[in-house]
Amino acid sequence: AWRHSRVGPPLPASAPPRPAPVRLARWPAALPPPPPLVTAQALPASVGRLEAAGCRLLGAWGFAAFVQRAPAAHYLRQRGESVRASPRLGSVAMENQVLTPHVYWAQRHRELYLRVELSDVQNPAISITENVLHFKAQGHGAKGDNVYEFHLEFLDLVKPEPVYKLTQRQVNITVQKKVSQWWERLTKQEKRPLFLAPDFDRWLDESDAEMELRAKEEERLNKLRIENQGSPEKSFYDTFHTMADMMYFCQMLSVVETINAAIGVTKSPVVPSLIQLLGRNFILFIIFGTMEEMQNKAVVFFVFYMWSTIEIFRYPFYMLCCIDMDWKVLTWLRYTVWIPIYPLGCLAEAVSVIQSIPVFNETGRFSFTLPYPMKIKVRFSFFLQIYLIVLFLGLYINFRHLYKQRRRRYGQKKKKIQ
Repeated sequence: AWRHSRVGPPLPASAPPRPAPVRLARWPAALPPPPPLVTAQALPASVGRLEAAGCRLLGAWGFAAFVQRAPAAHYLRQRGESVRASPRLGSVAMENQVLTPHVYWAQRHRELYLRVELSDVQNPAISITENVLHFKAQGHGAKGDNVYEFHLEFLDLVKPEPVYKLTQRQVNITVQKKVSQWWERLTKQEKRPLFLAPDFDRWLDESDAEMELRAKEEERLNKLRIENQGSPEKSFYDTFHTMADMMYFCQMLSVVETINAAIGVTKSPVVPSLIQLLGRNFILFIIFGTMEEMQNKAVVFFVFYMWSTIEIFRYPFYMLCCIDMDWKVLTWLRYTVWIPIYPLGCLAEAVSVIQSIPVFNETGRFSFTLPYPMKIKVRFSFFLQIYLIVLFLGLYINFRHLYKQRRRRYGQKKKKIQ
């Protein structure tokens, strides 16, 4: 009844001479009786098929007692492949079998949290190379005291310096994201690995994580305000965090000025107004707003200072014009103060763009790759270099427009005096 085709091919010709059939020494009384004889020819040559066929022939308990005396096991030992019997399943396994621990993960906008279920771990090997996390450690896990390892390729770029903390029951790993954003999953492959599961103790939805991030940011700003009280130098470098909300609000309202010029409410030309609106919004929202590395630069103070100085005289002048009032000192300042302020403001914006180029190159933000067949990576810094040229071109257009306005205002009076 036990045909060779059901359990696998016979042993290779290079195998040692087959010993006489082996009869089991002991058999549990609760199990049905086994076949009277099991020969070496009835065993497969590979370990995986040996396990399947052995358990099918003898049952798990009989196979565990039989495997150490099996000719196939003796043949595998001669080939240098160590064979052992599993006490739990009575199966044969290679000593080089890779064991993976249970791993639980959670995320925030800037960090990833991994919890490895291994106890009594000492000196683990944890590293990140080419955006892949490598873990290997000796510890006590689901398969007893063994060497466990796993590899995870992350969905997006991370910083290659993982931070881990060992406890008696687990290993906690923290990985920093290169770009602060929410991931739809942890790994690059869409199918989740079997050993990976969500860490519901630390799990938050994206909206909850944003609220937590805002709370931490407010707490950090409060600490900065307390530390910077009476310290002008520290406040100088914290201009963005102090004034960003107000600058966002004012720059969004400045859209109304361009719309009024476009629909004829004011006599201002559209092109200079549009150039100034787009240039300032690009610096504020793209250069400063998206890059945290730029927000603590001293150039932020000078940019905000120049923008605000010119508007201090310009908008009060417009308000007085609405009620037909002409204050000569304010009128002269409105048509004169831009001469030093506009070039200095343009210079401060250019410095901020130049300082942001290496930051964008390092992070790769806003960079993209052209489709096949070109496959050329276009860095965002290339557009920043073009913007520097456009920036000074816009300065020339605005400078020329303001000069014409000033000449129109004061030039005719000089001719009348002559």
